[in-house]
Amino acid sequence: MRIDEDGDGWTDDVNGDGHVDLNDSRFVRDVVRQLGREGKVRVGGVEFMGCATWAVAEMRRFV
Repeated sequence: MRIDEDGDGWTDDVNGDGHVDLNDSRFVRDVVRQLGREGKVRVGGVEFMGCATWAVAEMRRFV
Protein backbone atom coordinates (compact mmCIF):
# COMPACT_ATOMS: atom_id res chain seq x y z
CA MET A 1 0.00 0.00 0.00
CA ARG A 2 1.42 3.35 -0.98
CA ILE A 3 -0.48 6.59 -0.58
CA ASP A 4 0.17 9.00 -3.45
CA GLU A 5 -2.62 11.57 -3.35
CA ASP A 6 -0.83 14.11 -5.56
CA GLY A 7 0.00 11.56 -8.28
CA ASP A 8 3.72 12.37 -8.45
CA GLY A 9 4.71 8.71 -8.18
CA TRP A 10 6.18 9.09 -4.68
CA THR A 11 4.80 8.12 -1.29
CA ASP A 12 3.20 11.09 0.49
CA ASP A 13 3.97 12.43 3.95
CA VAL A 14 0.80 10.91 5.43
CA ASN A 15 1.50 11.74 9.07
CA GLY A 16 2.25 15.40 8.33
CA ASP A 17 5.67 15.62 10.00
CA GLY A 18 7.44 16.97 6.90
CA HIS A 19 9.30 13.72 6.14
CA VAL A 20 8.55 10.58 4.14
CA ASP A 21 9.94 7.80 6.30
CA LEU A 22 9.14 4.73 8.38
CA ASN A 23 6.84 6.83 10.58
CA ASP A 24 4.48 7.22 7.61
CA SER A 25 4.28 3.43 7.30
CA ARG A 26 3.62 3.18 11.02
CA PHE A 27 0.83 5.75 10.67
CA VAL A 28 -0.78 3.71 7.86
CA ARG A 29 -0.40 0.52 9.92
CA ASP A 30 -2.11 2.16 12.89
CA VAL A 31 -4.99 3.46 10.75
CA VAL A 32 -5.52 0.01 9.19
CA ARG A 33 -5.47 -1.65 12.62
CA GLN A 34 -7.96 0.93 13.97
CA LEU A 35 -10.31 0.28 11.03
CA GLY A 36 -10.10 -3.41 11.88
CA ARG A 37 -10.90 -2.80 15.55
CA GLU A 38 -13.89 -0.68 14.52
CA GLY A 39 -15.12 -3.50 12.27
CA LYS A 40 -14.93 -1.38 9.11
CA VAL A 41 -12.50 -3.78 7.40
CA ARG A 42 -11.33 -7.30 8.09
CA VAL A 43 -7.56 -7.13 8.50
CA GLY A 44 -5.50 -10.21 7.77
CA GLY A 45 -2.24 -8.52 8.70
CA VAL A 46 -0.13 -5.40 8.27
CA GLU A 47 3.62 -5.60 7.67
CA PHE A 48 6.47 -3.47 6.36
CA MET A 49 8.09 -4.93 3.26
CA GLY A 50 11.32 -3.70 1.66
CA CYS A 51 11.22 0.08 1.42
CA ALA A 52 10.45 1.75 4.73
CA THR A 53 7.83 3.98 3.11
CA TRP A 54 5.59 1.07 2.06
CA ALA A 55 3.18 -0.87 4.23
CA VAL A 56 1.59 -4.07 3.04
CA ALA A 57 -1.91 -4.77 4.33
CA GLU A 58 -4.35 -7.58 3.65
CA MET A 59 -7.88 -6.41 4.32
CA ARG A 60 -11.43 -6.99 3.16
CA ARG A 61 -14.25 -4.49 3.42
CA PHE A 62 -17.55 -5.53 4.94
CA VAL A 63 -20.75 -4.76 3.04
